[in-house]
Amino acid sequence: MTEQTNKRLLQLYVKNNILKAKEIADVLRDGLTGRLDLELLKRGLVTEEDNARVYS
Repeated sequence: MTEQTNKRLLQLYVKNNILKAKEIADVLRDGLTGRLDLELLKRGLVTEEDNARVYS
């Protein structure tokens, strides 16, 4: 891979994570009742492994 390609991939990775963080913040800000972890899982913002680590 060229340096340009690596920079572009890094930009896309960072942008994707920023968008994911914003969506998580939106879920939390909406003040959803019940289990937020289930809502985050449903939206694909966290994985089953992430969820298991929190509750283990």
